[in-house]
Amino acid sequence: MLSSSSSLRDSPHSTSLESTNTPTTINTGKRSYHTLNNTSCQTYNPISSSQRFTSWTTHETIQNRSLYGKRMFGRKIHVSGRSLLQRFQCHPSQIYYFYFPDYASCIPFACDYAHAANDGNLLAIPDEEGRISIIRTDKSNDISQGQYHFSFYCHQNAIVDVKWSNDDSMLLTSGADGRLRIMDVESHECLGTFVGHRGTLKAANWHPTDPHLLVSAGTDGSFNIWDTRFRQLGINNDDKYARSEHIEGVDLGNYPIYGPIKAVPDAHMEPKSRAKKQKSSLMIKADRTVTCALFYPNEDDKVVTSGSFDGTIKLWDCRAGRTPYSLQTTSFEQNGRRKGISDMKIDHSGTRLFSLCKDNSVYMHYVLDLSSPAKRYTDPKYESSLFTIKLAISYDDQFLLAGSSNNCVYAWDIDGDTTQAHVFDGHTDAVTGVAWHKSRNDQFASCSDDFKVRIWKTGQNITNDTTTPTS
Repeated sequence: MLSSSSSLRDSPHSTSLESTNTPTTINTGKRSYHTLNNTSCQTYNPISSSQRFTSWTTHETIQNRSLYGKRMFGRKIHVSGRSLLQRFQCHPSQIYYFYFPDYASCIPFACDYAHAANDGNLLAIPDEEGRISIIRTDKSNDISQGQYHFSFYCHQNAIVDVKWSNDDSMLLTSGADGRLRIMDVESHECLGTFVGHRGTLKAANWHPTDPHLLVSAGTDGSFNIWDTRFRQLGINNDDKYARSEHIEGVDLGNYPIYGPIKAVPDAHMEPKSRAKKQKSSLMIKADRTVTCALFYPNEDDKVVTSGSFDGTIKLWDCRAGRTPYSLQTTSFEQNGRRKGISDMKIDHSGTRLFSLCKDNSVYMHYVLDLSSPAKRYTDPKYESSLFTIKLAISYDDQFLLAGSSNNCVYAWDIDGDTTQAHVFDGHTDAVTGVAWHKSRNDQFASCSDDFKVRIWKTGQNITNDTTTPTS
């Protein structure tokens, strides 16, 4: 994955970095999690117990917002963030190039920052080889700092999504092999695999406060809810699972296999009244992927989902002992035709939901009323024609970030101008994954089909850099 120098390329398991003048890649062969040949990588521990995330109580959250929020005479005031956005640059030393073990280019699909470990400067990146790379964003791609970046295998096929747990000790990975896994960050062992989807997973998310609950969305048209306390089906060494769980050259340890506690098929199937108007041949070929699934704020038994075919957002009642049913539905139609949704995010206050629609817009909804959007964010040049494009929200809910199909990163001031984004050039192909640093507003990351991950920062001494933001 992050490429080695010529003197280290003889070792298929080494992880190192090229000079600062060229993009960097991680390159590892398939191996056990414990067979790293680089001594520095073996002894380096990215997560220490003292650095793990400790969530605030509701009282502490409200108190901090009241004391330090942007308010005057009890009213919230808006300070434009455009001047801050103009300061972001991507230095050549913060560009990482991804390779397969045979040095063919490899696509990174997503990215996610840790909450607090190493001051939040750990970026997890899944790729199409089935690996997770973890980059120290406070370091560079120079060969001398290669010991701070590492990678490991955890799926048989591409990994399309990754999420850190709240305490930064685990990673939740979504694979094209139809499996959801929880990986231990320190040991690289699998702590659990979740089976039940019949196709590629699109996304998965932790419950905001309960580490046992997960929700996932897939191309099979379903969303599933999982609980690590229930529905254990077996272990990976059982005859039933041994072959399907095997990854050549990789030892993930012994781990349990779980089934869903709730499985909702055809979650975004067209209503029968509309389906009758469609030709049967078209209906058979239609893609009814559930593109995203999130737990509704402060509700363990409610889930919000988005669809690729029907272009709707649905709020589901998933209480135990009942068949899940939709409570609210929002649809997006342009010229009488519905547009699909590629991603959703709920802000950190838990009051607003943002959805990225294929009509080249980002919509904001208040979670208490999902029936219609409250705001629409656009830009004359913004294009979003791919279902792999993601959203991100800054930790203080001030900025909205989106990838695009026209090779740029777009950023909006959430309380500012909704018709003009700040545009960041540099990538040479579609930008898919984006992520904000989770404790500061001076850093974000983007990954692209151009095989590169870029780390964007403010306050850097940038020289001879052609990667600049445009308005």
